[in-house]
Amino acid sequence: MTENPYGEDAEQFRMSLARAVRNTRQRRGLSLSAVARSAGLSKSTLSQLEAGKANPNIDTLWAIAKTLGVSFGDLVEDAQGEFNLIRAGSVTGIPAKESVFVSTMLAAVQNVGGFEFYVIDAEPSGVRHSAPHPWGVIEHMFMCAGKMSVTLPDRNVVLGEGDYLRFSGDVDHSYEALEPDTRIALIMQYPRMAEPRP
Repeated sequence: MTENPYGEDAEQFRMSLARAVRNTRQRRGLSLSAVARSAGLSKSTLSQLEAGKANPNIDTLWAIAKTLGVSFGDLVEDAQGEFNLIRAGSVTGIPAKESVFVSTMLAAVQNVGGFEFYVIDAEPSGVRHSAPHPWGVIEHMFMCAGKMSVTLPDRNVVLGEGDYLRFSGDVDHSYEALEPDTRIALIMQYPRMAEPRP
């Protein structure tokens, strides 16, 4: 578990996240034990999260979202009005557990197919592995600064500042920052309807 990933209002973030996880789990008719087991968590960890007493890392949230069959944004996006201004440095990202890799979601739209918009700051510290996202997810990456290696099942590409990459996110893939202060803008594009993997 980590310190609050959404700035100063830790309590609001924890309670919003707790409510989203608990409500989604209950709507799906899943037990606490079943979700914890499938997400690779202890039952007590999930229970603490649902009680608003924990701040999980990004890997934990992705595992829970995948188990519940929802997008990451469904769990962490606060209700936002038609206007949302985020000043640089006002929102702190959610760290990964195996590398210096911090994701900050800036927006999520879920009702029309959906997308999630992130800024990711990474340091050379090892490879960040990502399990396949739901079927049909497309990742759009724009390199703002630094250099990053992206490995897909059939290729590896190195991106530099100003480069753009689009690929199917529903396969195993990994990222590795190759320079200090690497920053990417990432859009996760979801298909219009949740469809089963062919």
